[in-house]
Amino acid sequence: MIIACCTITGQNAELLKDINPGTGSSFISYMTQLGDKVIFQAIVPGADSGPWVTDGTAEGTFLLRKMTGQIGQMTVFKNLVYFSGDDGIHGQELWQTDGTTEGTIMVKDIFPGIYGSKPGELTVFNDALFFSGNHPDYGEELYVLHVTDNETVIGIYDITEGPQSTKPGWLYPAYGKLYFVGRENRYLYYHDPTKGITGIYNDGVKPGPTGNPYFAEYNCSVYFPAIEADIFEAKLGVQLWKVLTDGYVVRLTEIFSDNVDLKPRHLTRVGDKLFFSGSTASFGDELCVYTGEVYAPGITYMVKNINPSGDGNLGGFITAFKDRLIFSAGDATTGVELWVSDGTETGTRLIRDIYPGPVSSGIVSPVIIGDTLYFSADDGTGSELWRLINPDGQPEKFTNIPDGGAWGPELVRIGKTFIFSASNKATGTELWKMSVSGATAAEKLISETEDIIVYPNPVTDHITIQCTDQFSNRASISFYNSEGVKIMTKTIGNTLAPFCIKNLNWSPGLYFLRIEDGSKQAVKKFIVTE
Repeated sequence: MIIACCTITGQNAELLKDINPGTGSSFISYMTQLGDKVIFQAIVPGADSGPWVTDGTAEGTFLLRKMTGQIGQMTVFKNLVYFSGDDGIHGQELWQTDGTTEGTIMVKDIFPGIYGSKPGELTVFNDALFFSGNHPDYGEELYVLHVTDNETVIGIYDITEGPQSTKPGWLYPAYGKLYFVGRENRYLYYHDPTKGITGIYNDGVKPGPTGNPYFAEYNCSVYFPAIEADIFEAKLGVQLWKVLTDGYVVRLTEIFSDNVDLKPRHLTRVGDKLFFSGSTASFGDELCVYTGEVYAPGITYMVKNINPSGDGNLGGFITAFKDRLIFSAGDATTGVELWVSDGTETGTRLIRDIYPGPVSSGIVSPVIIGDTLYFSADDGTGSELWRLINPDGQPEKFTNIPDGGAWGPELVRIGKTFIFSASNKATGTELWKMSVSGATAAEKLISETEDIIVYPNPVTDHITIQCTDQFSNRASISFYNSEGVKIMTKTIGNTLAPFCIKNLNWSPGLYFLRIEDGSKQAVKKFIVTE
């Protein structure tokens, strides 16, 4: 069955595969790119649920391994995709796949039996994969997976000794350390590989303090909302804090606009500003900014009273994009819609009332691919994928599925083909694709910047890279071949320090690399020879 619809000129969306034949849905999630393939989860009740793979063709879309129930988040590490899954025998354990059926295997049966170790929080840090896991002898603690010379070793940090649990949550790598919250006591923990320390960083505050700590990098430190752990000291409620050295933290905000409880959420750095949603007296929950120097006190201010009659309705959608903050907000007149801010009142404005009138467009799921921001929204005709190329421009509808719709964040591009989740009355929610005209990712990367040094160039089996501009410590480096296919992505630390990638084993030809951290990017091309 081929179901196609015309969208933007030269672009056609079509059903890639009806995984759950008929009107039933396959509930696609966790789309993760691995070279020129996409690994994802599909759930078919009573049938072929588990990790699937696609290369953009129906023949190249198939089940990798049948699993019981849902699998966990997917993370790329050492050119493999790792995830938690239950094969019905070992319980939920750590698995890996290279995109083939024979290469989809359980890494280790950490907790033998039907219950499994239930791995979660999979996070790449310091050339290793960290995750939380459970074992009856140690409780729920921090695990680490190392891969050296094709040997895989898993270790455990029994932070709270014995069967009691630390319950590591919200793992966040930054500035050479791995920060996380112990969900058992809500204290701030860390792992420092240079000092060989894994434990409590500070027990005087509780990040969050009940949910997401919204960790964010800004001015060479990690920022987060928190409350004092001592209830007698917690008079100022939830405020903005940051990490100092040697186990210290400091509060950055106190009473702001005569309001005791600021409750910062959705911390997002854009350039020299840290945006967040904050509760302000007499204004409600509105867009705020903290700005300051590395070693000097900063200032906090409300950017704009977006909704004069109540809260600004922030939080469903917030992301850095091309030196601006793109977010969802609104009032009773427009509903919650697409906004942009540069940190000033005049530069904070509604981009478009996508669903005209007081009804909200349900804008969610921002995904940045290349130099374009994609998201889901409903203009009154149904939910579809939209795109925004420039913060000063207007969004345009990217898909238009007859008798259905499409939505993120399940959206990945392989060359000129987008793979995504969409639905219609005939097939339910299934896997779709759309090939686009125009430049490929590689062609868009040809315009090089001057702030990356690559040597040797041409490259044989290894490459050394140094960036002369400082990026955040959550910057990533991606490699593309001449067709625009992404073949590797790594999270990097200090971009000013040279780093080397060995054992490339790539085919001869032209390649591109791009370093980006959400607010800026740098591009370099290089040649690989035999």
